[in-house]
Amino acid sequence: MPEFFRNTPQDVLTQMWPLMKKYELGDSLIPQKYREMIALATAAAMKCPTARPFIKKSLKCMVLLNRS
Repeated sequence: MPEFFRNTPQDVLTQMWPLMKKYELGDSLIPQKYREMIALATAAAMKCPTARPFIKKSLKCMVLLNRS
């Protein structure tokens, strides 16, 4: 279960979790890799401090892959 659900009250959690599974983890017309890239771009645009290390490493990997 995602970390941000830890402080969510149980009665709210029973409503939120099925929606999270359906829309975040379920099948969609948008392939999973593109949904993850959209989430990463959103986190970068919001300057999310928890996503910043991952974004930096991802960009380094992209640069290295484009060089070869």
